[in-house]
Amino acid sequence: MKFIDVIVRQPHGIHLRVASAIARKIKEYKAEIFINKDDKKTKADSVLGMVLLEATENSKIRVTAQGEDEEKALRDIGEFFTDGAGI
Repeated sequence: MKFIDVIVRQPHGIHLRVASAIARKIKEYKAEIFINKDDKKTKADSVLGMVLLEATENSKIRVTAQGEDEEKALRDIGEFFTDGAGI
C-alpha cells in the first residue's frame, strides 16, 4: 500500500464535476484507491463519498492505492490533480 498527499487546487474544491472526473479516471487502474481528508475516508470510485469529504480549495487530502499498479495510479492521479482534475 502506498499513498501521496495532494493539495486540492480547484477553486471550488472537490465538487460533483471533479468527483465524477476522478471516479472515471480511477477506472483505468486495477489498484483499489481511497481518498482521505481529516478523519473521513472514501473509495475513489464513489462520487458522493468524495463530495462528502468536503475538500475545499487548499485542503490537504491523502490518496492511497493498493494493488498491482498502485505506483502508476498514484503518479497519474497526482498529475491529474496538478493539471486541474480533468475539468
